[in-house]
Order: sequence, then structure tokens, then C-alpha cells
Amino acid sequence: MYKFCIKHKEFVSNDKILKGKDILSIANLTPVEDYELLLYIDEKTLEPIQLEEEVDLSKPGTEHFIVNAYKEFHIFVDNEKVELKDSFLTVRELMIAIGKNPNEYKLKQIVGPRSIDYKNDIDHLIQLKNGLKFITLCKEPLTVSFNKGNDELERQLKEKGFNTKRYPNGFVGFDYEVPIGRFKGQQLEIALDAPSFPQVPPSGPYIKPHILPFSPKSGSHPFDGIHDWKKPNSDFQYWSRPFKTWNSSSRNVESYISFLNALMDFE
Repeated sequence: MYKFCIKHKEFVSNDKILKGKDILSIANLTPVEDYELLLYIDEKTLEPIQLEEEVDLSKPGTEHFIVNAYKEFHIFVDNEKVELKDSFLTVRELMIAIGKNPNEYKLKQIVGPRSIDYKNDIDHLIQLKNGLKFITLCKEPLTVSFNKGNDELERQLKEKGFNTKRYPNGFVGFDYEVPIGRFKGQQLEIALDAPSFPQVPPSGPYIKPHILPFSPKSGSHPFDGIHDWKKPNSDFQYWSRPFKTWNSSSRNVESYISFLNALMDFE
């Protein structure tokens, strides 16, 4: 038996010589023409493997592969369509991709009348395919979250002079005038959800009105990663913009507003 891995998921073959298309078929990635197969050489080097190209699995260094979908496919999370290109993601990676903090939310996959609960295995690798369905659930009661992070977020916003409002689902909304860029001077409402603030930054932002076209595919700011998640209601669009340097910031509203201002600095 010969083993090979696609992003840490192990597969086996009775044959030591496989074509690229055979590797994809064994991994159930079909039609094979829709996928790019890459041999992992090292952290900086990948080698493309053509569909008809033969790979000798008995040779050292030929056991790890990465697969990319040529075409975007979609899954459904909380009944919302999410476009993806990566066929293998851990639960943690998927949660981050959809803008959910894995420390605050758990993921379930819906399979017919049953569900698969990943709450105790967030590093489990999921093979993603078109049409798979998932739901996310808070790890703690929403009322507890509201009384913690979102209350503190609202308190700091008010302290900085922002007019705030609360939504039934716990979101904190506030009036915001764009200070820079294409939309300079435009009045917006920003809504944030931050159950673990200030330890964890808010997700989003959620922006009202819709100022850019929806583009749920992952890509570059400002035009990609814009979702119609209808949260806190359908008037908002969700910008998937993780605050990656939060832990090295002051971790307060002032830091987040600076981050928000930087997001608006484009033409």
C-alpha cells in the first residue's frame, strides 16, 4: 500500500505509479478537470502535476499534495451561500473564512436528518464540495455575550462620542462618517458583534447602506469578501476583514476605529 496526503488528509493506493488524474479520483475530487494538483516540495515550492503526468509514490518527497479548484464552488453556512476555492479546510480555517471566531462559535454540518458536530475537534480537516450545508452556533448563551463584550464595546463607543443603538440579536450599531477615500464624507451606519471584546476584536464590519457590490469570493480588499449575510438585518452588507494585528494594538474602540478608517482608504 502506498500513502499520500492532500493537505494532511491521508489516502492509500495499491499502485505505486499514479497519474495526476488518478490521485484526484482517489481523493474523490471529480471531475478531475476542475482541479489543479500541486506537489508540495517545501514551504516555498510547489510543483504542478498534470492530469496525465505519472507520479511514483515510492519515491521520498512525493507523498504530499495540495489541491486548488479552478472554479469557485459554494457551500451554505447558516443558509447563506459562501464561495470557496479550497477543497480542504480545517474547521478552524473554515470558521475564520466565514468571519466567525472559533473560540466563540461552533460548527455543525447538516447531512440529511443528521448533523456532524465539530465543537470538540476544530482542527478536523473537512473535504469541501459544492452544496454542503453547515450551521454555526454560539458556544455560550447570547444573553451572556450581550452583557459582556457588546456592552463594553457600546460603552467605549459612547465614551468616544458615537451615537449607538442595539439590535435584538445583540449587534451594536453606530453612526460613522467616512473620513477618507472614495466615500469620504458619506454617512454610514456600522454594526459590530463582539461577544468577547476587548480580548477578541469585532467581526465584520457590517455596513449600511450597501456601498460596494457583493463579492463573496476570497480575494483582496476592497472588492472581495463582501457578503449578503443579512445581519443584523438585510440593510447591511458584511465585509470580511479580520483585524489581524489586534493583539499588538491597544485592543479598544480607538484601535478599531483606526482600523475601520484604514479600510476606507481606497479609490
